[in-house]
Amino acid sequence: MTNSSPSLRLFELLEIMCAHGRPFSLADAIEATGWPKPSVHRMLGQLENGGLLAREPDGRRYTPEAWHEYLARRLGSVETLELPNGETLRRRKDVEVELHIQRLMPADALRIRGNALIACGRLDEAAAFYNQVLTAREMPWARFGLARTQYAQGELGACKLTLDRLIHEAPQLLSAYDLLGRAHLDSGRADEALKVLDRACAIAPDSLTRHRAIALVAERQGDFTRVEGALSRVVKKTRNSPLRETADIARLGSAYAELGEPAKAIELIDEARKNFRGDANDPHLAAVEALAQHKAGRPELAAAALTRAL
Repeated sequence: MTNSSPSLRLFELLEIMCAHGRPFSLADAIEATGWPKPSVHRMLGQLENGGLLAREPDGRRYTPEAWHEYLARRLGSVETLELPNGETLRRRKDVEVELHIQRLMPADALRIRGNALIACGRLDEAAAFYNQVLTAREMPWARFGLARTQYAQGELGACKLTLDRLIHEAPQLLSAYDLLGRAHLDSGRADEALKVLDRACAIAPDSLTRHRAIALVAERQGDFTRVEGALSRVVKKTRNSPLRETADIARLGSAYAELGEPAKAIELIDEARKNFRGDANDPHLAAVEALAQHKAGRPELAAAALTRAL
């Protein structure tokens, strides 16, 4: 964990999870930050109590929409934005961001500012902001922010070049691999996406997020052997853990069925229903069971499972 103040650590966590790009769980937050579980759990609670995070309907995931709405109101209704160190950023009439001399502004304030611009969809300003920061000094977080901006603008080629440079200069920044993988995938280069994610897994072999990402890309390619390999690791690692997700079991079962091993899929789903009562009526598991029972030549059981799925 960084040595910044507790308040700035809260903002750092919020920034990291905004970059996640989708609702996130406690496990996602722990993996993204590398901080101890008790600390992350406490900080998420503080952000939720403060109205900066909200729970998804499933109760397990958080969304930063409230924070985005707050930033949109602040950035849209005032001519200056006060930063945590007391400095202000002024908006000129041409909507360009006036960047104060960097030595007057701590990196935390700069990072929050850049993330706010992206969150509010002010992408041209964000690109100008990050380029100004990088002109003053090369910083991995600013290079990553520029790549995020380029990705959001649909400039996939520029995004990939930015991330290639960043990974060369900061090879341990795993978020860069994740974004580069998405950029390759969006460019129709699933093979390159898998190579990038493999490199990330070599650095963090126990990363659940990246094994799940590999499985997702492999599914799109129809490489169910690769799906089975990635998700078998995830399911085994999370079997008796609160990080377990029903979707992993369903996707692994589907891979078994596609590989001509419906018996393994049925066994996997039966085990999940037996050991995890909360998953017993999950429609995704029922849908996979219907597929597996059909491939196993049991039409009546397949029809019953399909009814539960629907």
